[in-house]
Amino acid sequence: MICGSKYYKTLKKVLELEELYEEIKNKYEIIYKDLNIEKNNAYFTVLIMILIFSLTLNIVNIVMILYLLI
Repeated sequence: MICGSKYYKTLKKVLELEELYEEIKNKYEIIYKDLNIEKNNAYFTVLIMILIFSLTLNIVNIVMILYLLI
């Protein structure tokens, strides 16, 4: 009888952990979708590309000004 109750307690803990895991996983998925992380990542990538392009143009302008001054 003692072994059966220990087994039951262990099984109950395992099942509770699985339920907690599923609950946390579902909450994480909801938060992830609410934050639109994938969209924000795409906007961030576009923004970085625009900034790099702008930096390149600024460097070209500086070089051209220096060339004209010399």
